[in-house]
Amino acid sequence: MTFLQSVARYYLDKYQTNDWSDLRFVFPNHRAGVFFRQALQSQVGDRTIFGLHITTVNDLISKQSQLVVADDITLHFELFIVFKSLFPTFKTDANGAETEPTFDWFYSWATMFLGDFDDIDKYLVDAKQIYRNTLEFESKSDDLSHLSKEQRVAIEEFWNATFSERNVDGQTEFYRERYVEVFERQYELYEQFRNRLRLKGLAYPGMLYRDLANAFAEGRQAADNLHYAFVGFNALTASEQLILSKLRDAHRADFFWDYTPQMLVPITDGDTHGAGRFIRDFLKKFPSPHDYSLPKPDHEPDIRITNFAYPQSQTALVADFLNEVYTDDSAERTAVALTDENMLLPVIAALPPKVLKVNVTMGYPIKFSQLFGLADLLAKLHESYNPKGNDFYHKPALALLKHACIAAAQPDETKSLIKKILDENIIRIPQKTLASGSLLKLIFKPVDAAQVVDYLHDIFNELYNSSLQNNDELMRECSFVIFKAINRFGDLMKQNNIKVDDVDLMFALFRAIVEKLTVDFCGMPLAGLQVLGILETRAVDFDNLVILDLNEGIFPKNAVSQSFLPYTIRRTFGLPTHEFQDSIFSYYFFRLIYRAKRVELLYSNVTESGRGGMSRFLLQLSYEYKIPLQRQVAVHQLNIHTPATIEIPKSPSILRRLNELFVVGCAEQTKSLSATALISYIACPLKFFFSKVLHLDEADTVDEEAGNNHIGSIFHFVMEKSFINGAVMTPELRHHLSDETRIKSLICKGFEDVLHIENCTEESLHGRNILYFNMILDYAKKLFEKEPDGTHYLTPEQDLTSTISLPDGKQIQIHGIVDRQHIDIQGNHCVADYKTGTVSSQAYIQTEPTSLFDEEKIAKFKHIFQTLFYCKLLIDNGITSELYPGIIWVRNLLNNDKAVFTNISSKENSNYRAPSTNLNYSSVKTEFENGLIDCISTIFNPDIAFTATSKSENCKYCKFGLLCGNYNATK
Repeated sequence: MTFLQSVARYYLDKYQTNDWSDLRFVFPNHRAGVFFRQALQSQVGDRTIFGLHITTVNDLISKQSQLVVADDITLHFELFIVFKSLFPTFKTDANGAETEPTFDWFYSWATMFLGDFDDIDKYLVDAKQIYRNTLEFESKSDDLSHLSKEQRVAIEEFWNATFSERNVDGQTEFYRERYVEVFERQYELYEQFRNRLRLKGLAYPGMLYRDLANAFAEGRQAADNLHYAFVGFNALTASEQLILSKLRDAHRADFFWDYTPQMLVPITDGDTHGAGRFIRDFLKKFPSPHDYSLPKPDHEPDIRITNFAYPQSQTALVADFLNEVYTDDSAERTAVALTDENMLLPVIAALPPKVLKVNVTMGYPIKFSQLFGLADLLAKLHESYNPKGNDFYHKPALALLKHACIAAAQPDETKSLIKKILDENIIRIPQKTLASGSLLKLIFKPVDAAQVVDYLHDIFNELYNSSLQNNDELMRECSFVIFKAINRFGDLMKQNNIKVDDVDLMFALFRAIVEKLTVDFCGMPLAGLQVLGILETRAVDFDNLVILDLNEGIFPKNAVSQSFLPYTIRRTFGLPTHEFQDSIFSYYFFRLIYRAKRVELLYSNVTESGRGGMSRFLLQLSYEYKIPLQRQVAVHQLNIHTPATIEIPKSPSILRRLNELFVVGCAEQTKSLSATALISYIACPLKFFFSKVLHLDEADTVDEEAGNNHIGSIFHFVMEKSFINGAVMTPELRHHLSDETRIKSLICKGFEDVLHIENCTEESLHGRNILYFNMILDYAKKLFEKEPDGTHYLTPEQDLTSTISLPDGKQIQIHGIVDRQHIDIQGNHCVADYKTGTVSSQAYIQTEPTSLFDEEKIAKFKHIFQTLFYCKLLIDNGITSELYPGIIWVRNLLNNDKAVFTNISSKENSNYRAPSTNLNYSSVKTEFENGLIDCISTIFNPDIAFTATSKSENCKYCKFGLLCGNYNATK
């Protein structure tokens, strides 16, 4: 029999009448009341019970008052109004500067005041006395070392001062004086705040508790004929104890305590931490009816403790456990209890398919949702706004466009904008560019502080409407909760004439409000698997139970509620301290597993902020409660093997894609094969497939600083704009080209062209860009200095296309940009390619050009392949002169021993180390072009799959290593 069934049985036997309208069953929470109703119905038989009334202690007390409990935002505003009246100007630094308190400054730590006031009232503490004692305590303290770390951090933020253990420049003394100054008027703040709320018909919970307790104590509480049953409580506040004692003395209340036999035996003298700390006392003060017997299980629970490497790994055991024990009949007797609310969504996602119904009874904090991250991004977006250019910084803008909620609301617009920003490398994005579609127009617009509330109101209203259309229930609930909070926040600011002049502070305030919000899940507590927080387990028994995150710091929590009242004062006046909290958690834990049959207790090894190792409660199970336990460590099987090399056969759809991309006439816009694409194919056909067929290597970031690839592009730009077709190098031309002002101007235009930096100047550059600017300047000056007189410059940069005919009749378009052509002083038509990367020692070619199509050699000879490819394009486009390919190694320009232009040379004997005469294209034309045809033919050959290279050298820096299995080769 469960605890609630025993209480139901007691009243069914005691009350022979079916009219129970004079009874009031009071529970710690609503869930316990629902389960009690079910327990009663399961035993009532043919009887019909009338007038059954079930409530919670909070509802019971609230109904006794004409005051209404105000929401958290309202309480903060009302307290601020009172605080401001007491402290119209407030010292904020050691220099004595005074300023008017602002709401954004007050909000972040006002919770400390509210928490103290609530505790003082619930525990019926004389407020005047406790604040007088606190003032004396603080005044006599030489420092503030009695404060906890959390308290010190909070108060440091309050004073905007840095706490120091030593009296440096009077800072500590100032800090202590300001702290004491607050306590001189704390009681006034408390009294005036309560009076202000009462005049408005409002209250915080503690006020209602104190009012009702005082009414009972003074005999002002109206008498009635009701009889109360208080079921399943543990810790009681002083006000609750007073109310219950008056009802007890009037013989108008019964008390039912749920506990284990072990709780009745103190573990140590005093036992201020144990699970039975409160039960032992209340069994004497408020004894249960003499004819009631607490049910005891006829079995010991089967308990297993499992240690996991990481918190998220626990969900795997949850799924396994439910697959084993869960049935439709046992659903409401099976529970997953969460000590860390952050695990709610991972647990729900891990539930096995057989769990068709789930009842979640716990609040889900907004701070764990996607929308909380959105709140942060909105703040960062407006931090980045530049009013002069009316533009936003690309990082927060892209993050917003990629955010799941925004992308779901406007998928087409966000994809289009992301592509545009990345393709054009836009660092500062104009506001008009981003304002596309209803939601994006609302997000990407400048606002001042007075407009922030309306701005947020419109955005979250639009997100709510979007979630309705997309049937996203979680987003709908989260956006609705935030939407309501924004409305309430805006109304209160207007009503109280509160203004915040700083946009950043308004967003910070919004974030602080959202961080405290929760979404309350709705469900039928008696239907399906029970997923609940620890507080919701009170008074309810389960047969099958899983408790997650039983780590020290999580359960029990190690955080102490922030308070202005020192620990010594709180303990002296009977206010809750961390020992109080530990005892409550201990009671929840041991009571919960007492009547269960199967229990899985899970914890993880990860120790991080707020999370320690195994909870002390798990140790108590074996060392103090002597309960038999099974222990195990979750082992994750690692299947380590050499991944098989991926091979992509050329299916009909892939062949069709290849034809549409590269075969002339198969599509309206045929793409071209470049030298780079063919080099990629020779080195690794699979890489070619990923990048050129699937286009997986599109840019996914905006480059703010130049990289090696950008250095080359900017240098090419400077060279293109410097040389004029037909010019001949002379001392006069050299002087003109070497003008530093001219070169710098071109480099700036190169940064604008390549990195899209608007209005670029040398002074506006920063970071690596300054280094790269000077590097390109040095390269350009040195090239102009070393160019031989008489060099005749032809087209500086030429974009060329051509076609290649394959044996099967396909016409394949090829393309390339020839960096430079010139006639040297010997009269040779040279074809040059600028290379800003690593200088290669391979400036020759073997007798057989077919070596250029070998995957093992292409990495060494790719620069030669490229220049020969350009020669092919020039010949196809009407050039009839003999062509001499070569490289301009840009890094060699600073070496005075090296010439500007390095000819590609032939090597007739592999054993002969010195290169032979300069290579002309006609000597290798036939072999090279036949190799091109053969290479391109294999791309379209249906019998030749796209496979990964076997040459690990070709995998260096490859971005597809994880896809193809050659990841280790890229390391």
